[in-house]
Amino acid sequence: MEYYFFCKIVDQLAGYVNDVNLSHRGESLFHPEIYRMVKYCSDKGIKTRIHSNATQLNEEKSRKLIDSGLDLLSFSFDGFNKETYEKIRVNAKFEETLSKITMFLKMKQKLGSKKPFTIIQVIISDNYSESSKNRDEFMKIFENLPLDRLYVKEAHNWGGNMETGTKCAAAKKGTFSMCTFLWYAITILWNGSVVPCPQDWFGKMVLGNLHNQSLKEIWNDSPVFNIRTRMVTQNLDGILCETCDRPWRKQVLGIPVENAKTFLKEHVLGYSSLKTR
Repeated sequence: MEYYFFCKIVDQLAGYVNDVNLSHRGESLFHPEIYRMVKYCSDKGIKTRIHSNATQLNEEKSRKLIDSGLDLLSFSFDGFNKETYEKIRVNAKFEETLSKITMFLKMKQKLGSKKPFTIIQVIISDNYSESSKNRDEFMKIFENLPLDRLYVKEAHNWGGNMETGTKCAAAKKGTFSMCTFLWYAITILWNGSVVPCPQDWFGKMVLGNLHNQSLKEIWNDSPVFNIRTRMVTQNLDGILCETCDRPWRKQVLGIPVENAKTFLKEHVLGYSSLKTR
């Protein structure tokens, strides 16, 4: 996405949103303007998040991320050992990526910066399991470093576009729990296309485009209204939500159980309340 187009979008968001996730369908650290984008959001009073696989991280980028005022940085590191990680993250090297993450944490520590709140996220599925010993050994790497949280989550099926082998797969539907994403967030792709949620990886449900519409117009227009109505009435036949595993997760008070604790802490107490170490 071009920087000035991005700024135009953020101008529409100011005063209406809590935070912006600057990552979807690609590695954010490839974008040469990512640091300016973070700062632009911060100047508008919008918190920022980036989800990165850390393979492109280096000292210069680490310093720029910290200086940008980024609020939250989560590293996607899928595997507690070399074998699992390199099977999933093809062509990446376990030790090399780990060294980049620890380098970032050491720089954050040296600068005495509390931001960004830093997470390592590991996705697991029923296809493999890793012992608590592997997890404990992995966490020893970060002793005395400012890693704020390790987040282990179950794989999802990206709107039915991939098999996960997980227990929550849409094929095992039983109790429907309405997906609330449609009412509190939206996803904007690099070319200005707007889709209902990040599960729409291939952009099959385009609601409009910000090159010729405002976000407010799209948010309140009939396409998204119709999808919300279909979610409420459980009439999902023929749309992406039908094959997505998200509406069949266990929920409490409308919030998925797996995310409830994080959601409440983030929105009531702030990112710092998520610390587990």
